Amino acid sequence: MSKKILIYGIGTFFSKILVFLMVPIYTRVFSTADYGYYDVLISDLQMVVSICFVEIWSGIMRYMFADNNKYKSIKAFLRLLPFMIVAYAFVIIILSHVVALKYPAAICIYGIAYLLFNVFNTICRGLERNIDYVISGLIYTIVSCGLSIFFSVYLHKGIETLFWSQVIGYLCTVVYVELRTHALFSAIKVKVDGPYLIKILKYSIPLMLNSFSFLFLGTYNKNLILSRLGESTSGQYAFVSKFSSIVSVLISIYSLAWQEEAFVNADTENRNDKYSFYVNSFFKLIGIGIIPFAFVSYIFAPFVGGTNYLSSGILIPFAVLSSYIADVSGMFSILIAVEEKTFQTLISTVLGAIVNVILVNLLIIPMGANGANISLCIGFGVASIVRFIFVEKAMHLKIELRWILYTVLGICAIYYFALLSKYALWIAGIISIVLWFLVNAKLIKGTCNTFINKIHGIQK
Repeated sequence: MSKKILIYGIGTFFSKILVFLMVPIYTRVFSTADYGYYDVLISDLQMVVSICFVEIWSGIMRYMFADNNKYKSIKAFLRLLPFMIVAYAFVIIILSHVVALKYPAAICIYGIAYLLFNVFNTICRGLERNIDYVISGLIYTIVSCGLSIFFSVYLHKGIETLFWSQVIGYLCTVVYVELRTHALFSAIKVKVDGPYLIKILKYSIPLMLNSFSFLFLGTYNKNLILSRLGESTSGQYAFVSKFSSIVSVLISIYSLAWQEEAFVNADTENRNDKYSFYVNSFFKLIGIGIIPFAFVSYIFAPFVGGTNYLSSGILIPFAVLSSYIADVSGMFSILIAVEEKTFQTLISTVLGAIVNVILVNLLIIPMGANGANISLCIGFGVASIVRFIFVEKAMHLKIELRWILYTVLGICAIYYFALLSKYALWIAGIISIVLWFLVNAKLIKGTCNTFINKIHGIQK
């Protein structure tokens, strides 16, 4: 797994860091109102795609590892695609009556391109073409970021060009993966019957319903901020979300490797010990790490956002925490997926969503955008607890939950010291960095040794 973490880590870091480096350009070229609208609409569209296309890429991933023929689930996707496109068009029409869709053509094509991007990324992983997976991500990032700069900075075009830049980046990735794997060409030759299609849908539909419920754990909050607090505050919230998205990126490096490891070891006798080790390592490596990350983000936020975003830094600690707790629930959902009990994922998300919707409506006016972050933390926390209960009943893992408590307390400390004094904040931040190294010394040493051995192997 260390090898996979290194592969995903190198590719993901260099591709996603470029996206983050675009933030200072966006915050200076576009108004907070335009940037807020763009962020809300992207979140809405990605959720719509997950719903209309029934999270089909998750089903593809699961059965590429489970089936003898890895192309069967891809063929099932091709057979289901026309029906799902009709559903997508129908939902877009409904969405247009709820949210003002200023760029209908770009929005419709964006959804299809985003679907294909997810599917072809899944194909790379299912075929264990991890290098191609990394390269495809780099292609998307370089193309979309390059076009964004060209359109917005050089040609001075509006926010619509960000949609088209991403569409072109997604499609370039699709072309690259197909040229490298010939996955669609191979899948066309495969035959799948009705029962197999039903099996794929049976696995994927609960995840689709989960995505619909997930709408009320994040996307709902963004829309509520837009309607209750205005486009300017929405832009501030969108800016801060870029820092929390880095947490998700770092976690995805671990999760991508972990998901494959979980599926591969699904039927092994010692899987519970392996799962316990990986989950606890996640809590220590990532969980304790987001405390110094929140500190560093708070310090650098004014330099990244510019004068329009000076007041947004105080939103960072709880935004980062909500992103982490969301990925904790995602970690447990991987174990639920191993057991193919995706309906449990749905139940946990619905419960978390209900809690979030109630709390955000109570907190958003007195606490502003931070009320949305805190309600997200609690909502995702409820989802995580329910998923943990399901996992414990099935696997009896030895999970050290104390690390999550340390993370929550650490983030609360960073928030408190940020309000109290910059000197106290610096002391707390430096202590958090030292503690992270002490807690993860053994794991860091092991990963470094793996990397060094890999380099030596290449040189030989």
